[in-house]
Amino acid sequence: MVKDVVRLKASIVEVSKLMNSKGFICASDGNISIKLAKDRFLITPSGINKAFMRASDLIVIDSKARVVSGNKKLKPSSEYRMHLKVYEMRPDVNAVIHSHPPYITAYTIAGAPFPSNILPELILTMGAIPITTYSTPTSPDNAKIIEDHIKDYDAVVLKRHGLITIGEDVYGAYNKLEKIEHAALTGVIAKIMGGANSLPKDETERLLDMGKELGFLSDNCVTVCKKKLND
Repeated sequence: MVKDVVRLKASIVEVSKLMNSKGFICASDGNISIKLAKDRFLITPSGINKAFMRASDLIVIDSKARVVSGNKKLKPSSEYRMHLKVYEMRPDVNAVIHSHPPYITAYTIAGAPFPSNILPELILTMGAIPITTYSTPTSPDNAKIIEDHIKDYDAVVLKRHGLITIGEDVYGAYNKLEKIEHAALTGVIAKIMGGANSLPKDETERLLDMGKELGFLSDNCVTVCKKKLND
């Protein structure tokens, strides 16, 4: 168990530095957590630049956000409520990343719809990407606004506040972040060049079915995504 925790701490530090180097977070923005056990969660501390964060800075909390172990001088991320809400609603999830990628966030500031249906790879592996209403960062409302989305999707865009991605491990959650921000950048470039045209509805449905067959998408996610197409 000790070796596992050491390894998991190292994975959070590795992904944190990668997120910073890619521009997905800056300064002390963003937060990462990993579920260690039913009532134990490893989480990044509040107020530390992720580029300089060390494994010894990470904190273990319980489901009430009480610090169980770690650096007692530090506090857990102020967005711990979002993380705990995900683990409460999605027992299949072992890692949560909250990031501030600039391109996907810019769509919500501009009030422009995120073109999640322009790249076949994104539809195949993630379906649609919902966007929440706005809520004040660090407030309890942040956990509430993801409730209607996180049960069906592995990624949710937070209006004016970045992105939350989840996975079986921290690398899976990170891969989703990278895919979505790449799609957002591609959409911006496509608009500059003339338009971010959506894939046809029948091709989108075909990709969703393929995603389910290949194990990328749950039955529920495909059903919800197809319903959105028909609305």
